[in-house]
Amino acid sequence: MSYNNVGLKTAKGSSTSGHIQRSLAGHNDSTQNYNKRNKRVERPRTQEPASHRPKDAKLVDHLQRREIELQVSELRDQLEDGSDDDDETIDRKCNELREKLTNATRTAYTSRKERENASEPK
Repeated sequence: MSYNNVGLKTAKGSSTSGHIQRSLAGHNDSTQNYNKRNKRVERPRTQEPASHRPKDAKLVDHLQRREIELQVSELRDQLEDGSDDDDETIDRKCNELREKLTNATRTAYTSRKERENASEPK
């Protein structure tokens, strides 16, 4: 049982059925298919990169309030550790700082429309 002069003359005593298969070792189909399967397909982006996205207003507001509270907390720690002021005076100073920083952040940002309208002559 041979095919193109490859194989056994008889299957008897060989512990095989004598079935001969075609050798695929020399073919490049497998590597070509592998390259096709793993080829990177450039898809259009459905979402723009994070650097181009506008920041969420709630997140920005939260971060600003967090920064304000951090500064107020640091002031409170300094006043409690270093001064002989009573609690009401410390609270008043902390509230004054909080109001000052809050007002500064409110006036710090102006929208593009407001800036453009302000720059146009009337």
